Amino acid sequence: MNLPPKSTFRFSELPAITGIKPYVLRFWETEFEEIVPITDESGEKHYSRADVEMILHVKSLLFDEKLSITEAKGRLRAQDQSFVQDVAAAM
Repeated sequence: MNLPPKSTFRFSELPAITGIKPYVLRFWETEFEEIVPITDESGEKHYSRADVEMILHVKSLLFDEKLSITEAKGRLRAQDQSFVQDVAAAM
């Protein structure tokens, strides 16, 4: 999926971009530490491009690969560890 060419996204934009209902997005924020929106002084949440990409990745793990939330968390941890190892090896 091609994301709009911007660096931050408001919560109200995410359902249209990701195809995920707002209550599911709120739940995923509590379950996946990789999704970290910033709340502005008025209380509105803003998501980085990386957050939106992570939401789309989680969606793929849960909906396409049919993993449970626990399995998806494990997969994300394994991918993160692999990335850290790759960076360390490149140094």
